[in-house]
Amino acid sequence: MGTVIVLAVLGLPAAAGGAAPAPPTSSDQPRLDGCQRNANGVVFLKTPEWVYVYRDPTVRTASGVVRVSHLARDDAPGEHRSHDYNANLVPRSADRYVLGGDAAARTGNFSGEGEELGRLHFEWESGVVPDYAWPTDGDRATLWGSWIWDCGHWTGDGGAVTGERTEFHPLTALVVSRRAPFEPRTTESQSDVYISSHGTGARAVEQCALTLNPISPSEYGPDYRACVQRDQRANLVHDAPQPVAGRYSFFVPAPPRPSRRAQLTFRIVKRLARSGGTERVKVTPSGLAVTVTVAGHPTESRPVSYGKSFFVSWTGAQRTRPTPLKITLGTLTIHHGDPNLSDHDPGGGKWNLYLDFNGYRQLLNRWIPGLASATDGKRLVINRTIKINVPAGRSLNLLVSGRECDIPSGKVVFGEFAPVIAPCPVNTDEPQIALANDDPGIILDIFRSARAALGRHTSTSVATTTKFPGSPPISFGDGQQGAGDYTLTYTIRPG
Repeated sequence: MGTVIVLAVLGLPAAAGGAAPAPPTSSDQPRLDGCQRNANGVVFLKTPEWVYVYRDPTVRTASGVVRVSHLARDDAPGEHRSHDYNANLVPRSADRYVLGGDAAARTGNFSGEGEELGRLHFEWESGVVPDYAWPTDGDRATLWGSWIWDCGHWTGDGGAVTGERTEFHPLTALVVSRRAPFEPRTTESQSDVYISSHGTGARAVEQCALTLNPISPSEYGPDYRACVQRDQRANLVHDAPQPVAGRYSFFVPAPPRPSRRAQLTFRIVKRLARSGGTERVKVTPSGLAVTVTVAGHPTESRPVSYGKSFFVSWTGAQRTRPTPLKITLGTLTIHHGDPNLSDHDPGGGKWNLYLDFNGYRQLLNRWIPGLASATDGKRLVINRTIKINVPAGRSLNLLVSGRECDIPSGKVVFGEFAPVIAPCPVNTDEPQIALANDDPGIILDIFRSARAALGRHTSTSVATTTKFPGSPPISFGDGQQGAGDYTLTYTIRPG
């Protein structure tokens, strides 16, 4: 598969397609831009969690390879309606200006270790971006988004101040070129496109921090919270509308041409019930040059979204074809219902688990209702079969990850009503007040080919893994929670 290449970005606000600004290398730049380094203030909406780099709301764009794609373990209730989808972009050389900090001094995006090191982290609420558009590890992507500082993290593992990291949060649009598309039954490339005016609470926070003045070096006044939330009594955060461009242009690559006589052909699949835009497609010798024109003027009550997938192939005989597989999920056995063994929850943990099979995604709670009450020794029968296709020469990757929903919701906590963050359920019986969710661990199985994946498999969750391609050891939690918390059985057969 080829790389998604940005040809032009026309109509973006304030010269988003213009000259790149200077990289923000100073560890003091986040504070100049509005970060206040007050962790408790972030939780209680007294200080912003995100601010624009250089206090500039211009939408930026960056292209590269996606690494460590997953769902967030926890998010602040006062700023989210649903938990974020998270991933990390290894930007191409022309876009490395988006990385904050100094590589030599190991500050900003170059500090610490883990999934974000030397990468651009990007987030968008999972309730906004449909899962067809979520990249998976190794996909190539072009992102359009708000270039911001994550004000909630500014120290390294030893407590030394290393400065905040830059992110794209939220996105405005993304184009994802699939490393191993699971849908095509013939040799086809696949590029998924999603554009949306859903700015979510992140845009509300950023805009409020831009337009309001703090009352001290560590705090904003009550007008800040009123700006972020539409209903303070219920802590309902705004889904702040963000401007979308009039036009987005990008390239959809074709797979390798099988013969000189082969002719390029393509199909377009509509992904949203209502897709507010049209596309103009120009066929080139190596793929499609696409320009999407977005229609409508977004408001919070009437957002504008565009979502389609582009599949490109060639006529005539194919040199290779994808291998069809049937994957049957057998059972899931819970060993530790509460991943925090020092704080056992007798009522059982409220788990969310997500499945990713080469981009086929599923919230497992839809198939396993028993995850809503995860207790030690519980054996849950899944017995679900999915069908996917594995392109020739590609690996098959299984990722399971998630959270135990510990953050209280649906009740008053510290004098504040705590709302539910989807897809966590209402949580009114947590034995202690938790400001973070526990981590049930991850399963990451990588098979080098469809043939190597055949058979019955039994996998148990781990706290840290070294298997993510091109990444250092990754932990979604503290590196201890999640080890041995659950076991999944599944069988892979020819399809």
